Amino acid sequence: MSVAVICPHCTKAATVYELPAGVCPNCGGSFPEDLRLSIKANLDREKAPRPHLLTLGMFGSAFFGAVVCLFMLLAPFNIGTYSINDGQLSGPEFLRRVGVGFGAIGLICILISFALWRERSWARPMMLLFWVVLNAMTIGLELNGPQEQLGFMIFFVIVQLAFASWYLYGKKSVQAYYRVLNQQKIGQKMFDRYGA
Repeated sequence: MSVAVICPHCTKAATVYELPAGVCPNCGGSFPEDLRLSIKANLDREKAPRPHLLTLGMFGSAFFGAVVCLFMLLAPFNIGTYSINDGQLSGPEFLRRVGVGFGAIGLICILISFALWRERSWARPMMLLFWVVLNAMTIGLELNGPQEQLGFMIFFVIVQLAFASWYLYGKKSVQAYYRVLNQQKIGQKMFDRYGA
């Protein structure tokens, strides 16, 4: 990978292939510190690509969010089949009982997909929020039902949230990916000024 910049001293284009990138290959002038940090962040980006599971999450969230939004649009007209705990409901009744939570899940999925696509750091808390809202709805529905599997569901929710938290904040490849994104964001203004 390489990074193309305009030297602030000679105003010629320079291509940097590796670190350290401290001087212009054309005139020998030293790059400003902000520009060096930006070059480093962009070169580091190759070493920390988006993890495959996050890419899958980007597409999966977009698809799931779109399906949820479609159902939310069709439910008031009673188009489609709706059920809660194996009980069939009309579209309007479904909206009355779980519409707010279901709509929130769809919106969160769309936001997750956008944040992953645009490489925003707030994607991670949104992914955790998705699991919290989804599981809160599931447990809430179970509390209104027979409650036969409530203990197992609570255990499963704890394991699920622990795994999601570990993956998003503890897994080395995900940490490296977001660390590079943050470095890239810090130096982006200067890179925009000097970039070719």
